[in-house]
Amino acid sequence: MASVFLYLFGLGIEFAQENYNKVFHVRIHGRFDPEDVKANLHGLIAFSILWAVVMLVRYMLLAGKKAPQKINK
Repeated sequence: MASVFLYLFGLGIEFAQENYNKVFHVRIHGRFDPEDVKANLHGLIAFSILWAVVMLVRYMLLAGKKAPQKINK
């Protein structure tokens, strides 16, 4: 859900840049760039994969600590 919000936020920023230039007739901000939107999406995907791997490793390490140890007699 957070990734969807971040993607829509980045898309909104791109639209806001274009509309700012049209409304105020000043070229302070950039223009709407589909490549920026694509790069934002790739960054979100890469981070999501990295986050999933870190969480999986963390879960496995915590599960290993909680497992009861077998006592040999």
